[in-house]
Amino acid sequence: MGKSYLYYKRDYENAIKYFKKAIEQATASDYDYSEAYAYLGGAYFIINQYDSAMDSFDEAIKKDSTYAEAYNCIGYIYHYKKQNSDSIAIDYYNKVINLYNRHIQYKEHSEPEATTTTYPSPNFVEIGDIYHDLGNNDRAIEFYNRAIEINANDALLHKKRGNCIL
Repeated sequence: MGKSYLYYKRDYENAIKYFKKAIEQATASDYDYSEAYAYLGGAYFIINQYDSAMDSFDEAIKKDSTYAEAYNCIGYIYHYKKQNSDSIAIDYYNKVINLYNRHIQYKEHSEPEATTTTYPSPNFVEIGDIYHDLGNNDRAIEFYNRAIEINANDALLHKKRGNCIL
């Protein structure tokens, strides 16, 4: 129900209420409710309550240490919403990259039907943006190149890389 309020109705206060209720009613034997914490974090983020969002994403990670999207969201908050926190953002983005790389290795060594789960791609672009903002264009180019390896037809990635060369 919380997802309906979050995405379709854009009623963030009710979304928060329902996600909190789902979390309160969950027990250790229930389904993995790290996703409820992540959605709660997303609702807080939308209404600019970044500290509450980060707390919720942290809880999602405590419940599932491989929840890459929660690491990604915390990295995003540190990069775009917190002053002087780019090194922390890079740490969180690197965790996403490490999880992604482990997933790719697993995928390469398992049966095709065992890999039907999708996994978010790493945030090479965001790390490149941080390094570009810090004036370290060589490092930025490294990460833009990695992003281009995944999506060679993305013109924006080529533009970002080109801006580092200028």
